[in-house]
Amino acid sequence: SINNINTLADFQYCHKLQDLFIRRNNIKDLNEVCYLQGLPNLRNLWLGENPWSEKDGYRLAVLRALPNLEKLDDKVVSPEEVQTAMTIGRPLIHPLEIDASPQSDVVSP
Repeated sequence: SINNINTLADFQYCHKLQDLFIRRNNIKDLNEVCYLQGLPNLRNLWLGENPWSEKDGYRLAVLRALPNLEKLDDKVVSPEEVQTAMTIGRPLIHPLEIDASPQSDVVSP
């Protein structure tokens, strides 16, 4: 916590990671959560107090991306909440997919 971290990319290699406390940092893009999708043991994640964590739909979007979490921001995740997240949570797009997408076809003069 409180380390001025601005990306979750490096955590994607921590396959044994179970708990990640990354609150009060500078992660500006919620899509960064996608870097954590390959962590099979991640159960407890604390992302609160990052720039987007107070926005509507934040919790459901994270749970849709990481449905195996048991706790998010120090609050227990229920099976019903995960089901709701899978139904109405905003799908996140992996930052590498965003970077690889074609740019606008607009040609500047």
